[in-house]
Amino acid sequence: MTDGNGTFATEIHLVEWTSPRTDGEAYPIFWHIGLAKMAFVIPGAKAKLAELAAHDIRPTNRDIYRNYVSVLDPDGTCVSFAGLSYEGIEPAFAPRLTHVNPSVTDIGKAMQFYGHFLGLDLAYESRPCEPIPSSQGPGSDIAQWDSHLYTARGDARVHIDISELSFPPRTPDQCRPYQSATNRGIARIGLEVDDLDRVHDIVTAARDTGVELEIMAPPEEWDLGERGRSRVLCITDPDGIRLEFVEKPRVAPIDGCRNPVNPAPVRAY
Repeated sequence: MTDGNGTFATEIHLVEWTSPRTDGEAYPIFWHIGLAKMAFVIPGAKAKLAELAAHDIRPTNRDIYRNYVSVLDPDGTCVSFAGLSYEGIEPAFAPRLTHVNPSVTDIGKAMQFYGHFLGLDLAYESRPCEPIPSSQGPGSDIAQWDSHLYTARGDARVHIDISELSFPPRTPDQCRPYQSATNRGIARIGLEVDDLDRVHDIVTAARDTGVELEIMAPPEEWDLGERGRSRVLCITDPDGIRLEFVEKPRVAPIDGCRNPVNPAPVRAY
């Protein structure tokens, strides 16, 4: 699924596993270690709340703060909407995916991995000085976080929002991400690369020199149906959160010159 904003938009890949079957439950709280939620930027919270009410969907938090609305999808995955209204005025634009949220145990280690090792660009940070009222998802109406939002170079539309939550505190059972690749919820983040074999060489060398990552399997080819076949490599970050590298399809060279198609013009006046 794309957000309708044109160009090469980031996609949300909805999967129902048939063999093996989808298993497990989505995280019950928004600060669980792992890919806890995704968020969309929208014109404003007021219209979104009315839309949700019309579909009998109740937000996870009774009180809405900073135009930030969170709900659960049919499988229990947290989805948030960040409104951009200012002084009651809601701008007109198409909603779009703005971030996916890896919740981590050590923000310094995560920044080294996503920023230094993966080479993503730090776009901005968010660090409230104390626990504050929040409507970020199920489990608590108060939160304090240390968040660092990264983007792929040249595309600032979608962020990987790496966050370490200091409040609410986690219990030991909330500190492990999904162990199964077919678990309900957000399973992984996919990053497109030019040369998968080169990436495999880099992550193998990094692992062997002490970077905390696990290579799940050698590069393999996935059948994506109408999308064709893609070569994929899956690894985990220092917290065990799954990432995948997808090799960009190669463009076949054109043999010789082709005449352009000249459709009939549309008369403007």
